[in-house]
Amino acid sequence: VTLVDNYARIPQLTFTFPTVPLFHEDEPALDALAEIMGQGKNSVFYQEIVKTQKALNASAFSTNSELAGTFRLSLTPTPGTSLADSKKLIDEAVKVFETRGVTDEDIEKFKGSFEAQFVNGLQSVSGKVSQLAYFQTFADNPNRIGVELARYNKVTKQDVLRVYEKYVKGKPAVILS
Repeated sequence: VTLVDNYARIPQLTFTFPTVPLFHEDEPALDALAEIMGQGKNSVFYQEIVKTQKALNASAFSTNSELAGTFRLSLTPTPGTSLADSKKLIDEAVKVFETRGVTDEDIEKFKGSFEAQFVNGLQSVSGKVSQLAYFQTFADNPNRIGVELARYNKVTKQDVLRVYEKYVKGKPAVILS
């Protein structure tokens, strides 16, 4: 799919893979996969694409909603880079991820990051109320905080590689330029 946006002056390439809804058992591993592949300065995409100045930005995100979820790989190329070359950059970074795999350090960083963000979100009264209301609305249990922390703390390297194989590797995607 190609979308022409008269306000955007730089092309972007995004691959979107269908995944799972909220609270599915694979949700934590998909979140870990997204962080390892494309979030932060230690991610594969940053190290292989952005740090080497092959593109302006490259990222991976996993989002889940009540009915379904998506896993997105996205790249904003440097000016003058074709979309075909952008796809090659993503493909090459994905191959690096496949060769590199998932390390124990990756898993520990993910777990620490998730817990820190989750707990920091509960520091204010507004944060607590929002989280309780969210869990009541979507899980019919406002006291799900401990359950979520436990789900994310159980993620293993094998889980991350399994969800990569199941939802991303060689799977159909909507490709948006």
